[in-house]
Amino acid sequence: MDNIFHLHNYSEEKKLAMASLQFEGYALIWWEQLLCDREEYGRHPIATCDEMKREMRLHFVPKHYRRDIFDKLQNLKQGSLSVEEYYKEMKKDMIRANVYEDEDQTIAHFMAMMHRNIQRIVEFQPYHHLRIWYIKQPKLNVNCSKMLRAASPCHLVRGISLEEANQSQNLLLNRPW
Repeated sequence: MDNIFHLHNYSEEKKLAMASLQFEGYALIWWEQLLCDREEYGRHPIATCDEMKREMRLHFVPKHYRRDIFDKLQNLKQGSLSVEEYYKEMKKDMIRANVYEDEDQTIAHFMAMMHRNIQRIVEFQPYHHLRIWYIKQPKLNVNCSKMLRAASPCHLVRGISLEEANQSQNLLLNRPW
């Protein structure tokens, strides 16, 4: 709705009226009761959409919601997700939790919870920014459930033959460090 309000340059009063028109059932009853209670107890009326959102969050969003989002983000692992699915899930959780961290922290978290066999491949890819690396890596769309069943997991990296994947894996795994 914010996009519609911005597009039409509505006043705060009109935004509030338009938003409240969308309420149905319990939400409508709650909203009408909230307005009546505020008037009855001499509190100032809700005048902006931001005030409305704050009241709605207080009433409808459980207090543990943010903690649950943080827990989900902290415990997110790639598991059987493809790299693409894992990346999108992590970014979605970060947005929901309002997490704005240093790019290096995000990369470290992303890498730490990635499947180990894929981690070995990705660790040696050149990148400075996670988003740029992700966009430039269409070949690294690996489905781990398939990978775990495969004899040589690297061959599932699209665009690489089994022989090339085995050579790459041997190079990576046989380095002296």
